[in-house]
Amino acid sequence: MTKTGDFVDIFDLSNYTNLNNWSWEGKLKRKFYNHYVGISRLEGQGPLKDLWADVEWQMIIQGEIAVIELVENSGEWFLAVVALKDETTKEKKIKRTRGGIESVSFILLDDATKEEINGGNGEKPENIAEKNWIGDRFLIFKNDRSGTPMLGSDFAEMCEDLDNFYQLIKWDAGQAKKRFILILPSKPDDEKWADVVNSWEIGILTLITLLKEPSSKDKGIKMSDIKYDTYADPEQGKQRDQLWRDLYNLLSLIKSFHGIRHINQMDAQDKERQSVPEIYLSSDEFNAWEYLHWHERDKVLREAQKKMKGSKYRLRYGQISEGNF
Repeated sequence: MTKTGDFVDIFDLSNYTNLNNWSWEGKLKRKFYNHYVGISRLEGQGPLKDLWADVEWQMIIQGEIAVIELVENSGEWFLAVVALKDETTKEKKIKRTRGGIESVSFILLDDATKEEINGGNGEKPENIAEKNWIGDRFLIFKNDRSGTPMLGSDFAEMCEDLDNFYQLIKWDAGQAKKRFILILPSKPDDEKWADVVNSWEIGILTLITLLKEPSSKDKGIKMSDIKYDTYADPEQGKQRDQLWRDLYNLLSLIKSFHGIRHINQMDAQDKERQSVPEIYLSSDEFNAWEYLHWHERDKVLREAQKKMKGSKYRLRYGQISEGNF
């Protein structure tokens, strides 16, 4: 687990003054994991209370996680994954019927032996040892209806786009620091000088010339005799501003796409819209996103209350405060 000090607020643009050694996917993932685990709060009593942070973490990174009871009525439940039938196709060893899950094979999380534990709502098959049979003493939590992780391939693609902006901004910042100074006794003719200025697209070009030829009587060059002409691409500032706007808008899009609220509900009515370029979406979209994820978790928690004696749970997820109490 990461410590609080490891996190950088990547949505605070002041942090972009130092653009070295950034891993967009890593920084965003840690930020989002922290958010997703934080908005999922399980209240009540039962074995899942102590396991919930790990259950939520696995749903976020794997899309699905099981909790199984190895010994009947022991009250001890463990994290497990559904075993794979085919490593290439990722087909799982699970058979579903209208009556539920007829058969399924599990492997305890982080079990190096990979010993399979079987269960299902039917009779124990004769070829399965008693110690490897748990019947219906299992729960399978899914992040959403299809069991998709929070941060999948679409997230990686968005991070790649962010990295492209990062590279452009970093390159632009380096180019903007370039200074080129020409010191000439007199200014070149306008046509030749225009060619030099037009070819200078990045950075600042300075021409230093003398307003008059020094004579033999002069003891030195006066500052008033020196002329400074500075040239810079007028479009450079506009392009740099656009890069920052595009970067911020992409960050906002990623936040909204993955259910990270832009503005808290309590603050939205009291605060005017910020002046920075930002994709502003109504809270309804985030409410719907949170409800769908809450619903998938809550329906398994209702099943858990039937299988775990004496347990009672209420899940608060984001702004969703409904539950079974």
